[in-house]
Amino acid sequence: MLKNKISIVTISFNQSKFLEECINSVIGQNYENLEYIVVDGGSKDNSREIISKYKDQIKVIFQETNTGPADALNLGFNNSTGELCGYINSDDFLLKNTLEKINNYFNKYPNVDLIYGNGVIVDESSLFKARMISRNFNLNSYRFGRSLICQQSTFFRKKVFDKINGFNKDNFRSWDFELFADAYNSKFKVKRVEDTYGAFRIYPNSISGNTNKTLSFKTHKRLFFKYFNREKNTYDKLIALIFYFFDRLINPLVHLNRIKDKIKSKRNIKIE
Repeated sequence: MLKNKISIVTISFNQSKFLEECINSVIGQNYENLEYIVVDGGSKDNSREIISKYKDQIKVIFQETNTGPADALNLGFNNSTGELCGYINSDDFLLKNTLEKINNYFNKYPNVDLIYGNGVIVDESSLFKARMISRNFNLNSYRFGRSLICQQSTFFRKKVFDKINGFNKDNFRSWDFELFADAYNSKFKVKRVEDTYGAFRIYPNSISGNTNKTLSFKTHKRLFFKYFNREKNTYDKLIALIFYFFDRLINPLVHLNRIKDKIKSKRNIKIE
């Protein structure tokens, strides 16, 4: 079977505690046609020492100034040469055999441009906390707060990145979602896959773990206007609220999954 060249980009900034696990999760895939690019945005901890240990296996880009996550990703992918692309942040990691699965899927479905699967949420020690189940995506689902995409399990053809000019460097909160929505809006073939590819780490100092939601609200407001050319109205908010309560109070499947995840999380299962 054709082994497409896969380019994976990791952006790094002062997360040496998790960085080596991330790097090893990529090079440990043992995928024979891998291009791995690590962009460090001027880390002041020992991140660069860790990265340099693997310089024979990865392409290293050291920035002197941290220009933000989206800009760093653009730098990485603009220096990439793979047909297939993905990215994993330095505090997250890929699961075993992910790249082999990704290559097989894109070979089987040559008309698909971007895929996303499910993920696993872990804590600071890489112990299982919960599953992240992605949902089928369209802009109406986003409109009503029904979009959930596991970035750590998202992969795309390089032509997607090139066509939409990459990530919005001014987006400091949900740059991954904006790329995804732009790809959807540009009529690329987007497909949800029922498989699990990446681990998403949530902890107090992470962007997702941070309880300050001001930036999230501002970003959501801008994106809503971008894709719908208007501000969110009362009807939008009402429907979103109904779905919110359905998922948290009524939907039996959601409650069953939460119970299962809670039981599993008590076992202190290490995710690799």
